[in-house]
Amino acid sequence: MDEKTWRLKRKLDEHPGKREDEEKRKKSLKYSIWDGSFASAMSGFGESFFSAFAVFLKASNTQISLLGSLPQMLGSWSQRLAERFINFFKGRKRFICSFAFLQALMYIPIALVFYLGEFKVYYLLLFSCMYYFFGMVLGSAWTSWMGDLVSAEERG
Repeated sequence: MDEKTWRLKRKLDEHPGKREDEEKRKKSLKYSIWDGSFASAMSGFGESFFSAFAVFLKASNTQISLLGSLPQMLGSWSQRLAERFINFFKGRKRFICSFAFLQALMYIPIALVFYLGEFKVYYLLLFSCMYYFFGMVLGSAWTSWMGDLVSAEERG
């Protein structure tokens, strides 16, 4: 057993309530690894192909450029609303889980946009904006949450 682990075990033995907190923290960190993995997959297998999907839908150059800029701009601006949403949901965890779920759900209408007739490119733009809104508004809350879970010594 290395010295760092020994010190942590000793500290936890002195305060029994901290052992439960430490177990919760480790469980949360394990889930955060899974969250990061799925977020990367969502980005790599989904977001990267929005523009290619627009080309498939026969979007104009202007529409493709809007698809490449407008959703991310709106998503960035949405971060100003994060505090209001955290207060509305009465905590970061509920807010983050709800909006991450809504972001993932946006793949359904994006996938079905092909069937929406003559305005399908505009629907793709709308659903992409919603996708980025849900994903980017929770970014600061997620970073704050991870900062509380990972101590300054562990961050490196």
